[in-house]
Amino acid sequence: MRRAFLCGLDDYTGRNYEHRREWIRERVQLLSELLAVDVFAYAVMSNHLQLVLRCRPDVVEQWSDHEVAERWCRLFCGQGARERGEAFDPVKLAQLLNDPEKLKICRERLKDLSWFMRCLNEPLARRANKEDNCTGCFWEGRFKCQRLMDEGAILACMAYVDLNPVRAQMADNLEDSYFTSVYDRVHSQRASARLQALGDVKAPTCAQKEAIEVEQARRVQSAWLLDLDGAESPFTQMDTETYLSLVEWTG
Repeated sequence: MRRAFLCGLDDYTGRNYEHRREWIRERVQLLSELLAVDVFAYAVMSNHLQLVLRCRPDVVEQWSDHEVAERWCRLFCGQGARERGEAFDPVKLAQLLNDPEKLKICRERLKDLSWFMRCLNEPLARRANKEDNCTGCFWEGRFKCQRLMDEGAILACMAYVDLNPVRAQMADNLEDSYFTSVYDRVHSQRASARLQALGDVKAPTCAQKEAIEVEQARRVQSAWLLDLDGAESPFTQMDTETYLSLVEWTG
C-alpha cells in the first residue's frame, strides 16, 4: 500500500511525485479525444482527481465501423506498435473490422463512463507501480459518481472543481491553479487576445513570430475541453468569458 500523496510531496519518504499530475492530465486529454465523453472540468490534486463529464451515446452512433475500430486500437495500442512509432496496430484493426460482434461491444464501451475510468486508472497504476517498484491500484478505491440534473448543478459542480486549488490554499488565484480546466481556459483565452493583437502587425519581427507560435500553442491548451461557446454546450446563457467571471467571483 502506498504511503504517499499520489501526486505531491511524500513526507514519509521525502520524494516528490508532482510530475504525476501531468501524467493524469495527459491521459484525461487522450481519453476525451478517443471516447465519446465530453470533459467540462477537471482538477488534479495531490491525492485525488475530480472530473465533470458528459457521456455522448448519440455521437458514438454516428461513427463508422472503421472509426470505432481505429479509436479502440489507438486506445489499446500494443507494445509492438508503440515501439514502431505507430498510433495503432493495423493487423489488430483489420481483425476487429472482421469481427462484427466484438466491434459492437467496442462501440458500447466507447460511450461508457466506467470504461473511461478504467482506461484512465489502469495505465496510471502500471506507470506508478513501475516507478515505485510495487503492485496494486493507484487510487484507494473505485470512483464515485454523482449525476447532475440541470444547468445550475453543472455550473456549480464545475466551479467547485475548478476552485479546488484555491480552496486548498495551493493557489491564490485562477491563473496559478495548475492542472485545472479553469487554468487552461484562462490562459487559452488570454492567448487568443494576444494573438489578435499580434495579428495586426504587418511585418512581424523574429521575436514577434516566436511570440505568435507560443500564443498559438497556449490557445489550443483548452481545445480538448468542452467549448462553452460552441453548439455542443448545454448552457443557454453561459459562455467562456461569463463562466470565468463567475468562477473568479466565487473564488
